[in-house]
This record gives sequence, structure tokens and C-alpha cells, in this order.
Amino acid sequence: MNNNIKSILVKLLKILAAYFCLYFIHFVIIPNTPLYINSYRVKYIQGWTYLLFPIVDILLLNSNIAYGFIGVLFYNFCVYVYSANGAYGFGLSGLFNDGSFDREALLFHLKITIVLYMIFYLIFYIIIRIIRFIKDNPKNKENMEDKEVKEGCENKEDYENHN
Repeated sequence: MNNNIKSILVKLLKILAAYFCLYFIHFVIIPNTPLYINSYRVKYIQGWTYLLFPIVDILLLNSNIAYGFIGVLFYNFCVYVYSANGAYGFGLSGLFNDGSFDREALLFHLKITIVLYMIFYLIFYIIIRIIRFIKDNPKNKENMEDKEVKEGCENKEDYENHN
């Protein structure tokens, strides 16, 4: 197998495994714990993991937008297959998600989840790329080194002799 294809498959499997772990925690473990009794606390936990998981995905897994989108689609597919009968309000109909479980409502919630997650992912991806660009840009390193040399020299002649 080609080395490039192998690295793509390994990266894809890492992304899918990470998103499956997130799904497993959200919809299999947490709904079966005493923590799930307080729905506001659970929604708070789920919200924070939705915000923090793109950062983990980008920084630790070195993912890009395409892999992140595939991971989000896989996560939502898993939620569609098993959503713990409306855990976190996914699939509950009604104005305030207080109705009965409905597959159409679940699809609607999953579409919103995909859009929101991709917006968060894109924002975090751009911010992290800008930070990495500024950190790794050789021009910035040269300017910082030049500034350190200038600060270390007593006068203009010392600085010109240093260069």
C-alpha cells in the first residue's frame, strides 16, 4: 500500500476513534450515571465538550477541516443510530424539547449540531493556524533576535560590529 494512503487511513481511523469515544461518553456512559439526573449540568458538560473537542482534535490529532467534518458526520451518525431515547434533548419534539422522542426532531437537532460544530471548528482552526503561523514565521524570529541583539548592545557601534 502506498505510504501516503496509509498515513491518510491511519489519520482517518484516529479521528473516527476519537469521535466515537466522544459519542460513547456522551450517549452511553453519562446517561447511565447519577450525574445525568440534573439535566442542566449535563447540558453544560456537553456544551463544554463541544467547545473543547475541536481544539483537542486540531492540536493533538493534527486534524484539518475535512477530517473534522468527517468526524462530526460520524459522531452524528452514531447519535442517529442510538441517541439514548432523547438524551440531552436530542430528538425530543416540542418548543422547549419537552415532548416525546421523534426521529424527525432528531434529524433537525443533528443538522443544527453539525452546523454549530463546524462553525466552532472553523473558528478554532483559523485561530490556531494564525498562532502557529506567527510562532513559526522566520521573519518574526529574525526580528525578535535582532531586537534582542539591539537591546544587548551598548551603542550603535557595538550593534554594527555585531552584524
